[in-house]
Amino acid sequence: MINSNKTSYTVNGATDKTVAVSKMLHELGVPVHHRGYALLRDAIVLVSEDPSLLTGFVKQVYPKLADSGDISARAAERAIGRAIDVAWHRCDDTVKNKYFSNAVFSNGIKPSIKEFVKYVVANLRA
Repeated sequence: MINSNKTSYTVNGATDKTVAVSKMLHELGVPVHHRGYALLRDAIVLVSEDPSLLTGFVKQVYPKLADSGDISARAAERAIGRAIDVAWHRCDDTVKNKYFSNAVFSNGIKPSIKEFVKYVVANLRA
């Protein structure tokens, strides 16, 4: 169960936002050992703190992720995309429906990175 207020988030007792996002990503089947896992988690945390980043996702989020790591913005995008791709094929349909029930993605079409982040952030705040 996910509960939220303006400063803290809880998922099954986890109060740290990063831990909450990590648990959601685990449930969605994002492999922890992929380079894109941490980048995706950080992107979700960034967007949850500043939703306006969604409008300029490519020009704002990827450069911030690249600055925090030792990679280019393009490499960050590729790593996140690969992690989502692997997760989308590993994830059970009931879990997909839980997070993406109001979207066309629940019928098997993989969401873009921006769409994936947007729906996870929406579930984080719900």
